[in-house]
Amino acid sequence: TGLGGSDAAAVMGLNPWKSPLDVYLDKTGQLMESPDNPAMYWGRVLEEIVAREYSLRTRTKVRRKNRILRHRKHPWMLANLDRVLVGGRGILECKTTARTDGWGPSGSDEIPLTYYLQLVHYLAVTGSPFADLAVLIGGRDFRTYRIHPDDRTLEHLIDSEYDFWINHVLVKNPPEPQTESDLAWLYPKDRGSTLIADSDLKSAISHYLKLKDEEKQIHEKKKDLEVLIKQEVKQHAQVLDKKGRQLLSWKHHDHSRFDSSAFKQDHDELYQQYSKTSTRRVLRVG
Repeated sequence: TGLGGSDAAAVMGLNPWKSPLDVYLDKTGQLMESPDNPAMYWGRVLEEIVAREYSLRTRTKVRRKNRILRHRKHPWMLANLDRVLVGGRGILECKTTARTDGWGPSGSDEIPLTYYLQLVHYLAVTGSPFADLAVLIGGRDFRTYRIHPDDRTLEHLIDSEYDFWINHVLVKNPPEPQTESDLAWLYPKDRGSTLIADSDLKSAISHYLKLKDEEKQIHEKKKDLEVLIKQEVKQHAQVLDKKGRQLLSWKHHDHSRFDSSAFKQDHDELYQQYSKTSTRRVLRVG
């Protein structure tokens, strides 16, 4: 019935893992539920630990908010908070990650943009004066950050979410595609018709072919260098510099492969029983 904090960056086209169309399909009931990946699972499992460590380090009591909050003026803005601070009006978001990209020093407000907009969304819904984020990076680096609401960002976020909810979700008008998966969902099959290219499309195709040719040349140079390196390494497993730092490794790995052709020949009926047919469009330029 509304947009949550994890939708905020995606709605604005600023989430590298989720597009505006993904949010649209979810809100209009057209997106099939997918199982949690390991990062999502462990994020939930470790949430309590991160919250407890935040309390110990900041000497601040926190508690759960066991209900979904709704903005008083904008009912399509929802918030499902991790924790609220006891005795204050602040909120707490708990994260776990394996990457340090986008994370500034502890105590600053330098966090990845996706999480920043999530907290801005929560600040808009709750009217809280600040939001703290506690994160465990790589299982050993614990940091805390404090975000204060910025009026311009709040206004821009609310306007963007309003436009998305009113002009896309409610009227069943999908937003423009931004990713390969978006295009695959919107245009899964061709109609057998022909399009005459205009100047912009011809220019894009020409540029694509040029980049494709450059990519081929780079790939060939890369393979030549790979052969040269392997000729030098011979049967050694790794190469180090004079300080003992590894420059490369070339080790053998055993792996098994399912021989589907042989299985089909020996057990055709069983093969057909477990075979799935999928449809995808293949782009061939030139």
